[in-house]
Amino acid sequence: MKAVYKKGFVCGLVLILGIMLQGCGKQDKQASEDVTASQDVIYEGEDVIIQGLEGDVVQCSVKDSLLYILTNQEDVSHLYKAATDGSKTEEIPVLLSENEKVNCFYLDEENNIFCMTSTEDTDKRMELVKMNPQGVEAVRVDLQEQLSLTEESLLNRMTIDGLGNIIIAGTKNVYLLDSELQLVNKISVQERYEIINFIGTKSGKVACGVKEEGSYGGELCILDTEKSEWESFLTKVDETIIDEYSLMEGREYDFYYKDGGGIYGYSSEGETWTTVLEARCSLLAKKDIDGMIGEEQGGFLGVLSGSVNGEKGFTVQRYYQMKPDENKKVITFAGYNVTNQLRVTAREFNKTHKDCRIEIQLYEDEDQTRLATDIATGKVPDVFSISMLQIPMDKLVRMGVLENLTPYLEKDTEISKEDILPSVLEGMKMDGKLYCVAPQFGVWSAACRTSDADGKEGWTFAEMREALEKKGEGTLAFKEPDKQQMLFECLFGNLNEFINWETGECDFTSRKFKDILEFCNEGVLTDEMSDKEYLDLWNENETKMQEGKVLLSVCQGVTVDEIQLARQEFGEDITYIGLPAEDRQGSYFTFVEQYGMYSGSDVKEEAWEFIRMVLSEEYQSNERYLYGAYFPTRKDCLECKLQAEMATEPYEDVYGNWVEPIETNSWYTESGAVRKTGSASQAEVDILVDLIERTRKRAATDGEATDIIVEEAQAYFNGDKSLDKVSEIIQKRMTIYVNEQR
Repeated sequence: MKAVYKKGFVCGLVLILGIMLQGCGKQDKQASEDVTASQDVIYEGEDVIIQGLEGDVVQCSVKDSLLYILTNQEDVSHLYKAATDGSKTEEIPVLLSENEKVNCFYLDEENNIFCMTSTEDTDKRMELVKMNPQGVEAVRVDLQEQLSLTEESLLNRMTIDGLGNIIIAGTKNVYLLDSELQLVNKISVQERYEIINFIGTKSGKVACGVKEEGSYGGELCILDTEKSEWESFLTKVDETIIDEYSLMEGREYDFYYKDGGGIYGYSSEGETWTTVLEARCSLLAKKDIDGMIGEEQGGFLGVLSGSVNGEKGFTVQRYYQMKPDENKKVITFAGYNVTNQLRVTAREFNKTHKDCRIEIQLYEDEDQTRLATDIATGKVPDVFSISMLQIPMDKLVRMGVLENLTPYLEKDTEISKEDILPSVLEGMKMDGKLYCVAPQFGVWSAACRTSDADGKEGWTFAEMREALEKKGEGTLAFKEPDKQQMLFECLFGNLNEFINWETGECDFTSRKFKDILEFCNEGVLTDEMSDKEYLDLWNENETKMQEGKVLLSVCQGVTVDEIQLARQEFGEDITYIGLPAEDRQGSYFTFVEQYGMYSGSDVKEEAWEFIRMVLSEEYQSNERYLYGAYFPTRKDCLECKLQAEMATEPYEDVYGNWVEPIETNSWYTESGAVRKTGSASQAEVDILVDLIERTRKRAATDGEATDIIVEEAQAYFNGDKSLDKVSEIIQKRMTIYVNEQR
């Protein structure tokens, strides 16, 4: 809970990135240290349309180069088989009673079909039916009776083990039935776990995805049905996500594990994992990976339901290894967490551009040295995902790595600078030039009582000190009074006041810098407090805010609900006056997604064709922008989002997104105060719009430089070194650092 120093601006964004990039597909080291990666293998997909289907698709399976498809149409289930190229669709007749639906199906080696059915009548029966390949029923049993089910419900899936047993499962038990559908065994999972997913393995055992009740992550384990034994867990990593899509049967491997990062094959011989498909490199989103259903001639088959030529349909994707095309120009894209939306956008770009293609060049966290080496040796990617590469954009600009995009935007016939919010466009620039574009932004600022702002829209450090003294003894400058955190906030927009990047000179022994250190030393060291002491301090400061004894509340991402909370915490009207800055511009734009172009690229026009897509109305009207913590950079899309923030009734917006009003949440704080968030009022939206229009600068704090300053300042805050001595040390270290970075 302790909110001590944020380790520079890059780390300050980590919390927001966690929300923004959910499902973006960074692959965790989830299996073992023996994971073998195949990053160089890129899979491409082609759509195969299955004709003649009725109803919504429930399940698909591929067997002997045939696709089996289960659909539900109102109260009627249909079972089809078709060639994997979409031809020869044929319905398999399934005789069902009234109100009976097929929940799932499975085929054995002889292509006998097993269907789990249920009814919605008063009896709510659940039955298992065995049919021959033509759909003629052979055996039917009542599962509640056969399995002695009481409260446990069954998962909608089946498999067959190496002994020919039909395997079904609830959340606590695995049930084995023979070919006549008679129960032969029941195997319970360990008490603290519940079963989420299971499939048969090539070796005839059963792979299960389990997780502890209430946990976020999960684990994989093997069940030996012949011995009725749970073998050792294959993973012990919290980030392993187990859901209904996580497992897939395999032929080349024992089985596959899938997540947003790709597909991973497990080999029991040697107990090794192989990254078979890297989703980012293959430009596949999580929904594509979720839809993967099996192997097909050295590739994979995937399934998506949606619209085809304006009508509801069902699309099979055949994914195969890409063959290099020397006639196409390659646009390399340097990324790390490449969002699902950007992958889809890049894939569409590749489909519509016959003369060029986007290829991902991954740089993970540990690859920053490799990236620096690539830049130094001229092996620079054509397009950068700047925010993800942990190199400050201003450094890339100083090195001459980034292209000025202003001319490209000015001559673009489809995207205009008039489409972008003027203040945000200004915030994207450095020295008046546009080195990157961004589809969304946030605002980092600080709120105070309107009465304390005294008509000002921003203030210098000296003016903030005057306002603090005016409020009297015992008043806190910041709601979070930690010394390191205060120093971070004071340096946030002022760091370059003490650095001359052209000459390499620094000014950290000046009276102005020492004033900041002395001011921050008036705070407390929260890292030395117990959790109880810190909680007591936090509650005390909440009370002080109500009493007018706190000047500023800093917010790293101002949203409507943050505005609502700030108004309640201060107990009166608020003004976002920002952090202290010499130019009185102490509010800053933050850009999580930033895309730039290499100044030495040989495919600049083609690279711009790709980069510009993130500024399109289509890209920024995506549903994920409606409720996220960030805002579209386009005027029209921002207006749409703000309307959604104020919604009191459900409606469909102009882009076809279904908008639900924000739920009202209310709670009591430890001090007994009531807090409430919900749909925005016009006044709250006006506060946000005013802040956006007044903000002009990007957040450009150098995380490494801030680390140096805060690290050395700690000795002064602890009382171990004098103010002058610490200032001299910071001056020496920063002079060396700045000249290394020039």
